[in-house]
Amino acid sequence: MISKATRVLSLLNKTEKKAYTIMTLSLFAISLLSIFVLAPGIKVVASFQKKLVEAKKADSQLSVKIENLVKAQQQLKKYEAEIKKLNSAIPNSLSQDIILKRVAFISAESNTIVTEIKFEGDNSVKEEGGLIEISLSFNVNGSQDNIFAFLKSLEEGDRLIKIRQVAIRKDEDINTVMIESSVFYTK
Repeated sequence: MISKATRVLSLLNKTEKKAYTIMTLSLFAISLLSIFVLAPGIKVVASFQKKLVEAKKADSQLSVKIENLVKAQQQLKKYEAEIKKLNSAIPNSLSQDIILKRVAFISAESNTIVTEIKFEGDNSVKEEGGLIEISLSFNVNGSQDNIFAFLKSLEEGDRLIKIRQVAIRKDEDINTVMIESSVFYTK
């Protein structure tokens, strides 16, 4: 039994057989080339598409971060004055000299006399929320009105001082006030 392909080939002349053979080999060669050449190219295209998707995702994330930074910068400008006040109210280091000068200035301004100032020892240091609290106690002599003016200036000053306790003692014409307070600074 002769197959159909064999019968068709027997009908073709030599030139036609040669042309079909070349065409078949060409198709076979193109198939092999497409497998070995195009397949890696397709892999490269797929890889670039994946990188493109990742780049678009990174771009959108960066856009969100840039927007957040712009908003943060606007808020920083908006609250810059308050931040400066806060930085002066709670400095980043304890300076006893500045506190002593401030108390002396308030005392002179309110016509009172500070007789004793004591910074408490290390056992009174408290840390909370990034703030360090140092106990400060002092005695002030003067008239009642002047002492109230001293306390008001102390509370309203630019440096944060928390008055914890005030004890008033009256000896003849002199009022003595014992003040227990705290000053703060950041780490």
